Amino acid sequence: MKNIKYEITEIRTTPLVLEIPQMSDERWQELARKNAVRNYTRENGREPESVAQAVAWQRERVKME
Repeated sequence: MKNIKYEITEIRTTPLVLEIPQMSDERWQELARKNAVRNYTRENGREPESVAQAVAWQRERVKME
């Protein structure tokens, strides 16, 4: 790791890794919607009527697990 900063406290020294690529909330939500549509299509053999339908279906599946 090339960019590590150390935070020193009275208790211990903790390495902090810098420059980790991060994903925005918007991108995360976009990928979650695409994944819900893909899963819905795979499980039901057809595309959902809307993205909202796929997301609701996905949430119900997660609740059941």
